Amino acid sequence: MDFSQETLLAAGRRFEQVNGAPPRELEDGWVDDAGLTDVDPDELAAWIMKSIDDSNNDDQECRRRAYWALGYKYDAKLIPYFIVRLKVEVQRDVEAAYHILIALDNLDEEPFGNRDSHGTDDHDLNRLDAMAYLDGRKISK
Repeated sequence: MDFSQETLLAAGRRFEQVNGAPPRELEDGWVDDAGLTDVDPDELAAWIMKSIDDSNNDDQECRRRAYWALGYKYDAKLIPYFIVRLKVEVQRDVEAAYHILIALDNLDEEPFGNRDSHGTDDHDLNRLDAMAYLDGRKISK
């Protein structure tokens, strides 16, 4: 991927800032250090998505962090992208799929069904939820 994990953390914070999150000195410093202070959030999201799509997918931690960062954009226009990537990640990396599920949940998509509690280490349940979500949307896995 074209982004370091640190830059992806800063990207997540940049999205939070744009969405009106209160100032936090440490995290806001990440945004400054990464040079993202004046970057348009839509352009930043597009760069992250392109980086995910263009990468050889050899760095699963960066992919996970990229989905995490995009989730902080809280943008319903990203739902189709999240669905496409969920189809890939549910088969390859259930922890990456979990971060996509969280992003979808934050957009009121309810991908966890009736489950109130979920975590990144609930691999089997997260995989089942992802597959049920895709099936419910009539999206072949």
